[in-house]
Amino acid sequence: MDQNELLKMLEAGFRRFYSEGYSRWSRDKVIAAINPVGESRTVDDPEIQNILRELENRGLILLKHDNDCYLEVLHD
Repeated sequence: MDQNELLKMLEAGFRRFYSEGYSRWSRDKVIAAINPVGESRTVDDPEIQNILRELENRGLILLKHDNDCYLEVLHD
């Protein structure tokens, strides 16, 4: 999956789960989200960090980098 596809997938996922009342994402949940079937990425991967920073710059998420709350979705 290329970077643009992953960005769109994560954005849609964060919006969907936020609308269902799920706004705080643990590090493990983010890892699961960035690894659809057949993928193997880490949150420390520079490409993943670029995507997360882009979403943060758009105001969708706030990166916290804690294991229990790696990021928080701010709106849908």
